[in-house]
Amino acid sequence: MSRRILLTAPVGGASGAVTLPASLSVDATIESPSTATASITFDEDGLYETSLNPGLNIPWFTPDSAGIGADYQVRFAVSSGSVSSGTANTWLSFPQTWTRARTLVGVSEVSGTLEIRLTASGVVQDSCPMSLSAEVI
Repeated sequence: MSRRILLTAPVGGASGAVTLPASLSVDATIESPSTATASITFDEDGLYETSLNPGLNIPWFTPDSAGIGADYQVRFAVSSGSVSSGTANTWLSFPQTWTRARTLVGVSEVSGTLEIRLTASGVVQDSCPMSLSAEVI
């Protein structure tokens, strides 16, 4: 179940709500000798996409709104593992991409909590568990 916090223009931008799913999980599996890459990108227009469905834009802000990310910051607070690319455990401006990659046979995973906050107040608007998993078989 997602939490929604409604915003109005005087509080920090366009009317709408930051809405994340109950959890985000991106799993990539590929046969050796290729590299498995699981990634997620959050853009400044209120959308995100994963390496599982490139080009499929899913809203993190409803309704998606051009430039809405200017009013927000995002953080991937890692609790286990590490990202292969992207900056974790720090509040960042949009756009942001996090990646977990693996080149050898086996599984590599990073997991934690994705959070989006209003920059002006620092109040977290929504959060959810997130994991990226890369497997080479």
